[in-house]
Amino acid sequence: MNNILVYTFLIFFTISGYFTLASEKTDSLENLILNANHDSLKIEYYLQLGFAIEESNPQKSLSLYKEAASIAKRYNKTKMYARCLNNCGIVCYLTGDLHKAVNFFNKALIPYSALNDSSGMADIYGNLGIMYKNLGEYEKSIDSYSSSIYLKRKIQDTLGVIYGYSNLGIVLKEQGKYNEAAKNTLEAIHYLEKTSYTKELATAYLSLGMILMEQLNFDKAIGYYLQSKQLYQKISNKKGLSAALLNIGDVYLEKKNYKESREYFNKAATIKEELEDKRGLAYCYNNMGISYKGENKLADAEKYYLLALKLKKETSDKKGIATTLGNLAELSLKTKNYKQAIDYAGESLKISTDIGALSEISYAHIHLSDAYASLNNTSKAYFHLQEYIILKDSVYNLKRNKQIEELETKYQTEKKQLVIDNLEKEKEIDKQKMIAQKARNRQQTLIIYGFIVVLFIIVIFSTLLYRVLIQKKRANKLLALQNKKIQGQKQEIDDSIHYARQIQRAVLSELEHTIPNSMEYFVLFKPKDVVSGDFYWGTRINEWLILAAADCTGHGVPGAFMSMLGVSFLNEIVRKNEVTKTSDVLNLLRNNIIDALKQKEKASDSSSLSIKDGMDIRLVVINTQTLICQWSGANNPLYIVRKGKLFEEIKPEKQPIAIHVKMTPFTNHETKLQKGDIIYLITDGFPDQFGGKKGKKFKYKKFKQLLIDNSDKPMEEQKNALKNSLHEWMSHTNPYDGNPFEQVDDITILGLKI
Repeated sequence: MNNILVYTFLIFFTISGYFTLASEKTDSLENLILNANHDSLKIEYYLQLGFAIEESNPQKSLSLYKEAASIAKRYNKTKMYARCLNNCGIVCYLTGDLHKAVNFFNKALIPYSALNDSSGMADIYGNLGIMYKNLGEYEKSIDSYSSSIYLKRKIQDTLGVIYGYSNLGIVLKEQGKYNEAAKNTLEAIHYLEKTSYTKELATAYLSLGMILMEQLNFDKAIGYYLQSKQLYQKISNKKGLSAALLNIGDVYLEKKNYKESREYFNKAATIKEELEDKRGLAYCYNNMGISYKGENKLADAEKYYLLALKLKKETSDKKGIATTLGNLAELSLKTKNYKQAIDYAGESLKISTDIGALSEISYAHIHLSDAYASLNNTSKAYFHLQEYIILKDSVYNLKRNKQIEELETKYQTEKKQLVIDNLEKEKEIDKQKMIAQKARNRQQTLIIYGFIVVLFIIVIFSTLLYRVLIQKKRANKLLALQNKKIQGQKQEIDDSIHYARQIQRAVLSELEHTIPNSMEYFVLFKPKDVVSGDFYWGTRINEWLILAAADCTGHGVPGAFMSMLGVSFLNEIVRKNEVTKTSDVLNLLRNNIIDALKQKEKASDSSSLSIKDGMDIRLVVINTQTLICQWSGANNPLYIVRKGKLFEEIKPEKQPIAIHVKMTPFTNHETKLQKGDIIYLITDGFPDQFGGKKGKKFKYKKFKQLLIDNSDKPMEEQKNALKNSLHEWMSHTNPYDGNPFEQVDDITILGLKI
């Protein structure tokens, strides 16, 4: 998901409440500075003037804060000196110079610590938490927020504690811990809805919307974004309004409503430019790029990605840089610029690894895998795919171990509390026994016995009930963990199969570079599953054009393995050894398959053959100069159509490319082709497809007539006619079970017009 990183809960507590004259005109403040007769007063006026122009003229504001700091240090105004340094850090943050901001905040921490000023230190730690989060240094950010929360609790600043937990929730969201982040943010919202803190409530709505976006709950997310937008408009807060607009645009982006998403991104970008907010403007550009990519306007997408990357580098936004580099890598893959994709993805991988951004690391590996696969570098493609899968496993194990630790802690806490409760009950019992014994010994004895019996029953019942509840909880948690594991394994299998499809497609011959320009052709290749047991293949050896279409045993993953084996052996036999006689090629191919699969014939009957896996294939070799055509086939014929009639149907041998009851050498057929002749190499998937009103097979007779009827059309139109006929045939409802017809086998048709 291309979500927006918004600076949520950016509250600098040292500002609030200090500037009673912040709304005065700047010229009035300048006069006050000139006429100030006391150092403390002069510093205060400098701070107020700097604050008044902080957004409109940040550079002048920074100069004023530095001048105030110099005066405060000279006259040992320690607390005011700390405030000045803090304000310098704020201006650096607003202009996007995060490293300088961190430096100023750390300097401000020293005088606050010397004064043992818990309030000031808490504010500084909160600001450092925000800076480190935006720099991608998450552990430092968590440490800073934790220190701020500790100090806010110490001084009983409830609202400050809420801000701290809210900011901590943002870091948890960045790390993918969405449930913890949502819990903290909702607690803040429940409190803020009872107060008049409009800006803070708007920011909390925005933060919760972001978390819901990560969980793909778009409808709820946009609801909170709209509430946030209304509140920011109400108080004329441009910075917050731009963030809300940016996130609303992101929802429309996820819903693929690209035009409307850009309207919101443009509105947000206009405000970001007014505020000189480079980081925010970079996110606007990044999302504009994503929007254009969704509409396949790749040049526009690249333009905005590069603009975003430039701004992110200027603001040292490491995570943002890694994200945009990943987007550029994905764009390069779409434009088939695979080397550029490798450069972008490699740089993204380095940066995201340095900062520990797991999501960006994962995307970088899968982009590298896709790029190397497209360049037929299967070893590197496989390496990066493995890293991608291992990374997913690591993330899952980390989450699972944390859940187990949390459950164990909760159990031990409840167990200790139970012991404490029992001890308190026993003390109360002893006390009652002593009082009753002094009053009535006999009656006390009866009461004790009765009480013990009742207590015993209660304890037994409570223990049994507790054990039942614990067992039920454990069973439910075990089921949940097992279900999650199964889902993860399913996703891994799906990812592996899709990657296998990429590799299979990569090894299939690119016929456009093989077939002469003087000849037309089409390939109708329709696997039943993600990967195919069918394959087509072609190559050129001098004046010889060699083409094949094969149907391997089975379909899906088993068939795909066999197809890869077939392609590999054909490359070795024809391309490497330059065997161009069709019967020799099939005889060698059969021998290789038998050897590779260790097939043995134990007896004369087919039931005793150890392995029957193999393939049916039809292979044609054409002399492109003389138009002499050789053909050999295993279990499927060759069709030659001339002038709209079935000129020749060459019958195949009734034996597969595999071990068989009776194996004879394959026959080499030869015929002279003419200009305009059309050759069709097919597998049995199309004729064997069930469909129609009666739910029958399409059959070869009807299929041959379909080829003849469309043979006068251009080859691409023939392909479309075949696809349309197949779709119409399967569009009927199965009369036996009332369900739509499903594809029963892989389908491959290769047509070549001489």
